[in-house]
Amino acid sequence: PICKLPEPPVIEPPVIVQPAMLLYHLGVLVALAPGAPALRQMLPRGSDSAESRESGGARGQRLPMPKQVAWLHFRKCGTSFINTLVHHKDLCPNWPDDVVMEMAEDKDEYRFYNENRLDALCPEGFSRTYESPPGCAGIGDAFDQNEGRVMGFFRQPEQRLVSDWYQDGVEKAVPRPLDAYYINETAGCAVKSLTRQGAFRHNVPAWAGPMDQFALEPCTTLPVPTEDEVKSAVERVKRMAFVGLTEEWALSICLFHAMYGGRCVDYELMNTRPNSKKRSGTNYSTEELKGRLKGWTDPWDGPVYEAAREIFWRRIAEYGVEKTACAEQCLQDY
Repeated sequence: PICKLPEPPVIEPPVIVQPAMLLYHLGVLVALAPGAPALRQMLPRGSDSAESRESGGARGQRLPMPKQVAWLHFRKCGTSFINTLVHHKDLCPNWPDDVVMEMAEDKDEYRFYNENRLDALCPEGFSRTYESPPGCAGIGDAFDQNEGRVMGFFRQPEQRLVSDWYQDGVEKAVPRPLDAYYINETAGCAVKSLTRQGAFRHNVPAWAGPMDQFALEPCTTLPVPTEDEVKSAVERVKRMAFVGLTEEWALSICLFHAMYGGRCVDYELMNTRPNSKKRSGTNYSTEELKGRLKGWTDPWDGPVYEAAREIFWRRIAEYGVEKTACAEQCLQDY
């Protein structure tokens, strides 16, 4: 179905309640209090070697970290995941411990990768057939070439779309209305990114900057997904090596380390791409979504998100990851 909405009235930027992707929902606000010592390990101490992973999670078997990971990054679903990936010593053995991506705008993100070359610091860390990070390239045909190595975070579709609009429709120099055209252009982001090609660095013209590359990303282009693309995307989610949920950020990071080992430190829970009007909280309010989208829901990304949720909570149970235990592990080095 093509979304057809009336033109919205001219209104002030919304008061946002956005996913914090910090420690709030785990009840460990003390970690952010003035003078509080930095969080260090969230999981039991030990090296990042395969030997240390054998002692793994309470239920699920600890897995070896795949080489040449393909990080499928959907827009507004967690740029912060890069801090978890590059500080895993099995993935990036040469990465300096004190190099962290902090609050990043588009230009900052690209500068970060120019100054910290993944090919040198993570020689076998990231896929050679799927070029990401930076950016949000579609994986398309490269998914099969990276079987068993694709990782990513998923977000409730309407939450993701409104967050995307607020950052790129409101905060930019030329604001865009949240109208039917914008919705159709950016809805189905996960489906399009899972099934279509687009915006690899090697096929972007030399003159193209970050915003030009953004315009070529499948997430932000028409046409809307087909029924076959939705079915293919759902099947591909089931074949991913790691599935996290943006709404359950800290719990997702705990799950990642339960599955693949490695140390987890405080900066992995930092939101590197907050909106300027962001307040602490877990989601945009129901009233905000209804007001902005007039009751519309994403018919393409909805099934993909539900598949991701099912996988995520099944693995949470399999590895025995619990919010209370995760919080205690976060605090164990106090």
